[in-house]
Amino acid sequence: EEPVETVKLRLNSGMFKNAFTCGIPGMDEVGNYYAAALGAVASDPEKKLECLDGITEEQKAQARKMVKNGQISVEMSVIASDIFIEATVHGTLDHVTVTIQHAHTNIIRIEKNGEILFQNDYLQTFLFFDSPVHVGCTVSVCQNSGH
Repeated sequence: EEPVETVKLRLNSGMFKNAFTCGIPGMDEVGNYYAAALGAVASDPEKKLECLDGITEEQKAQARKMVKNGQISVEMSVIASDIFIEATVHGTLDHVTVTIQHAHTNIIRIEKNGEILFQNDYLQTFLFFDSPVHVGCTVSVCQNSGH
């Protein structure tokens, strides 16, 4: 497992707006940047939507440092109400892109270093973007995929 260097999130307009000021359990900070940073350093994919439960003070400090250092980027991908979350996580050697669509835990694509590790073809037909991409828990999902 290598350290995460950068995280890039692409979100549909509804997710972007709603998560921008969303509180994070155990943190004073709010929003997409801190959630992504915490996901990179502390998430537990076994907990699904509660993947940030139980974060430590050290992990909070690491997340704050990532945000302060500009290691997290967040952008709106499309104006739409349907859930779309794309996260690209770069480590020292590898990069992983995970796409979530239609539901918060519905991973439709995982790509590592350009190789597709997982794809749900049925839901992929609804994808409108040139390049596929995560939020908190996906980092750990990829790290634990064995690839």
